[in-house]
Amino acid sequence: MKYLARHQISLILLIVIFFLIGCNVKYVCLNMPKNNITTYEYPINIVDLRKLIIDNFNLFKNELQCSEFYGKLYEKDTIVNKTILRKVFAEDKNKYDLVFDGYAGHSQLYITTQGEKISYFASFHIHFEVINDNKTKTEIKTLNPRIDVPTNFFITHAPGFYKMYNVEPSTIEEYKILLTIGKLLGIENNMPPIILPESQIQ
Repeated sequence: MKYLARHQISLILLIVIFFLIGCNVKYVCLNMPKNNITTYEYPINIVDLRKLIIDNFNLFKNELQCSEFYGKLYEKDTIVNKTILRKVFAEDKNKYDLVFDGYAGHSQLYITTQGEKISYFASFHIHFEVINDNKTKTEIKTLNPRIDVPTNFFITHAPGFYKMYNVEPSTIEEYKILLTIGKLLGIENNMPPIILPESQIQ
């Protein structure tokens, strides 16, 4: 009788484990004809450019379709507790830079093998370099890009847990930041068109 009870318990545990252990839903990286540029020179001085970005940060979030409760803008004088941000601002060459931290949205480059959208997370270091009094070079450097891939239960294939993967930057979000600056300066139409994965070109 005791053996039967133990056998039943073991069987129940096996069934529970069978349901709980998800089969990973793999992801694919769509084909990009080529990467977008991540650097651009603007006809504006560094002080005014920084102010333009800070004053219009919500526009950048909207253009990148950042989730409502994510995304903050940091500068050197901002008190931050994140190691990755302290490292950026510890370098003297970055003292005027900004960081768009905590971006969260849907990746346009990575999808599941079933064609479903995947959540994408990253931070963007906006680096400035003075060319002259009326021109500033701006480079977007991506920090900690990663995707959150869902897993499914074996039998039901209902959504289960999520697993985070480190990935290469897409250059899409980076160039959207540069394009948004161009839009604010009224020169967006003079900039190269954004490059998207081939399956998303309309």
